[in-house]
Amino acid sequence: MCDEVIYMSSIDFLICCYFGQAKDLYKAAIDRGYRDMASHTLSLKKDESDSKWKYRYDASNKIREYLRVFSKDTIFLEWHENVINEIVGIYKNNLSIGQAQKWLNMVIKYLFVFYTVLPKYRIEKELREFKYVIKNIKDFYVPIDSYVLTETNLKEEYRLWSTSDRDQYEDLNSKLKLDGYDFIWELVNWNSFNRRYDSKSYDYYYEKMNANSI
Repeated sequence: MCDEVIYMSSIDFLICCYFGQAKDLYKAAIDRGYRDMASHTLSLKKDESDSKWKYRYDASNKIREYLRVFSKDTIFLEWHENVINEIVGIYKNNLSIGQAQKWLNMVIKYLFVFYTVLPKYRIEKELREFKYVIKNIKDFYVPIDSYVLTETNLKEEYRLWSTSDRDQYEDLNSKLKLDGYDFIWELVNWNSFNRRYDSKSYDYYYEKMNANSI
C-alpha cells in the first residue's frame, strides 16, 4: 500500500474521531459547529422540541447554501450578517445572534483548518468553493464564547454571550478588533486558553496530581 493512501487514511481517521465522518467536509464542519454552539446553551421550549430536528436541518442547509454560493464578488461582512439572520429566522427567534455567530464562525474555522491541512487535490475536489471565502480571512470573526471572553478580560461585561443581540455582538466585536484579537489570534492561542476542569473529572485529577508531584 502506497504512502499516500496510508497518509490520507490516517487524516480521515483523525477527522472521523472528532467530526464523526470524513466523507462530506461541509457537513462535518456544520454538524460539529452546531454541537459546539448548542452544548449547554440551546434549550428549546417544550412545544418546540418536536421541531428541533427540522430547525437544525433547515439551518444547516442554509449555511451550506451560503458557503457554496460565495463568490469573488461577495462582500464577506454583508454575507456573514445575512447568514446569521437567516439562521435566527429559521429558529423563529429561539436562537440568539450570539448562538448563531458561534455556530457560523465555528463552521468557518473548521473549514479553514481543513483547507489548511488537507492536500491540494482534496481541496480542489471537496472545498474548491471555499477558496473565495478564504481570501477574506482578515474579516473573519472570532467564534465568541466564554473562553474567548475570559482570555480578553471581557467576561464580566459580556457574561451571557449566548443571549447577545445584534448590537451587543457588534459592540463586542469592535472591542476585540480594536485590541487586536482576530480570527488568527484565537486559532493560534486556542490550545493555551485557561480551561477549568470539573472537579469530578479525570483531567482535573491528572493536573492536580502532576502539580503536587512538582
